[in-house]
Amino acid sequence: MDTQARGKFSLDNLSELSINDYVQLNKIKVATTKNRGNRLVAEENLSGSPEAPPIAIIPSDVVITRDYAGWLAHNDTNFRQLVEAVGFQPDRQLVLLAMLMHLVILYGETPLGPEDRDGLRKSHWNGYLLVQPHDVPVPTMWSPAERALLNGTSLESALGAKLQLLEMEWNTIVTQTTSLPWWNRIFTDPGKSVQLKDWIWLDALFRSRSFSLPVSGEAMVPYQDLANHSRRANAYWRQDPHTGDVFLMLKEGCEMGKGEEVMISYGRDKPAAEMLFNYGFIAEECSMLEGQGQRLVMPLDDILEGRMKEDEFLRAKMDVFGSLPLLELRVLSDGVGRWSSHFAYLLCTEEEDGLTFEMEKWRKMLFHGKNVTAMASMFGVFVNARDELRAVVPSRAVDFVIGVVEEKLRRLGKEVRMTPGTTDGQQRSQTTEKVREQVLKSVSQLKDIEMGILERCLVSLRAEKGGLDGRV
Repeated sequence: MDTQARGKFSLDNLSELSINDYVQLNKIKVATTKNRGNRLVAEENLSGSPEAPPIAIIPSDVVITRDYAGWLAHNDTNFRQLVEAVGFQPDRQLVLLAMLMHLVILYGETPLGPEDRDGLRKSHWNGYLLVQPHDVPVPTMWSPAERALLNGTSLESALGAKLQLLEMEWNTIVTQTTSLPWWNRIFTDPGKSVQLKDWIWLDALFRSRSFSLPVSGEAMVPYQDLANHSRRANAYWRQDPHTGDVFLMLKEGCEMGKGEEVMISYGRDKPAAEMLFNYGFIAEECSMLEGQGQRLVMPLDDILEGRMKEDEFLRAKMDVFGSLPLLELRVLSDGVGRWSSHFAYLLCTEEEDGLTFEMEKWRKMLFHGKNVTAMASMFGVFVNARDELRAVVPSRAVDFVIGVVEEKLRRLGKEVRMTPGTTDGQQRSQTTEKVREQVLKSVSQLKDIEMGILERCLVSLRAEKGGLDGRV
């Protein structure tokens, strides 16, 4: 598939795309810039007021949602066979399958005859996919050398897990459609087949441009996805609860000059790692530890694997906990670090404290003989409510968290001191692979932020440990 064709068409003129006949832009337009891509700007001076009409109306007919995928399956036999064969259920997967269908139809290079393409060849999303950027700046689309720069950060394991998930999803799609001739041709025809890299690209578009709509769920919303992020957003979106149409509105009291960019908020209090992972950039406010605060969320599963031999109950604890064990570090507006991890309390509660498990028929956690399985995900609250454990278990938990933070600082500091492009032995063998300047900048920014959070929280953790030890 000629992936280089994507993104080379400007959105300045969308007259040839049928989607343009449905979306209404009111005194705003799409502008294309060399360094910033496509964006929405005001065509004239605008004022936000309760009486002002939406600056964009995107009808539900052109929004890709779970319901859209259902409509597509009802109207196209090949797509219905694909959905039934792979068995995907979550909104994200169904939206991606619908986008995949449009991508297949869009390219004449695919092994499809004219009769195959006829049903969907005029679909709104075929043309809109064509103008999407070929290079989405999220880490799943970085080169191996660029991804290796994330070693030591909170994204290291998250990125690896995401790439494994995408490969697993793609293998499911390919293997489950081998008995479907139409799809088998598409996935196996030499030189023309749709490939894993296309699925990764569609996922990158989805993560960086999708919206969680109150009525329709996870969705791809054309035109609205061109609105960039700002903590000083001048616009916001809402969905009509009856029609499902999406409106882009100017904020009340906001004044925009001609040529000024329409900006929305992608959400407040997002960790820097989440911004980089989902959108490919780190927002300005993520570097501002003063006032806004900052947050770092770390999965603990990799760390816990090394403790299996030490704690005979660890596997049972993880099974009963029922979700990914996490450690959240937060720097408050006054610069004081705080930590949160319910699993750390469960981890540090031992058999001598009265904790036992029954795992034969059902996963059951007992404390002094009482079934407390339902308290597993909130074990920190439970432990702190008991006088005999109020200092002992928290002291152990803080010890554990201090060890995690110190190890993360050690690894992150080691990676920071290395020359970009040679972060480990594997990357040293890839020195001929060019690392983009923007990637270097983003990774450096992420590491600075995460080191700052770790250092501030370590100071607070050591002080907390001293206070708990005095109470034991």
